[in-house]
Amino acid sequence: MNIHGLSCVRRVFDVVKPEKDILRVQFSFIRNGERIYTFSALSKAINYGRRAPEFGRIVDSFQELRDPARLNKQPQRLRLVGADGAQSLREIFGRAGMKKDMWPSFAGMNGLGQEAVPPKGRLIKTVR
Repeated sequence: MNIHGLSCVRRVFDVVKPEKDILRVQFSFIRNGERIYTFSALSKAINYGRRAPEFGRIVDSFQELRDPARLNKQPQRLRLVGADGAQSLREIFGRAGMKKDMWPSFAGMNGLGQEAVPPKGRLIKTVR
């Protein structure tokens, strides 16, 4: 079978253990060039019929990534900034050019509230 032009093999197996519920596992293998992506789904065999369409939709949604903005994305870099003893974390984060939605988590990483004024010379974690 093909998924968005990529070859795919899908197989379903039952795992049987005496006196236990039968499990059903679905493996899907999608080849993209030299890489093979593997998807596995597991449920009790008795529930598999209800879940199989959802398992199939997940695998069928696989597409080759072509968006240059995502392909060329660079990792963010942690940067340590020395506090001057006068600016709050908010001001330090703003000066560092951090996105505002990151401020609460970085305040936590620095062990301070956003309004706190760290002492002069303390190293503050920021991201660029």
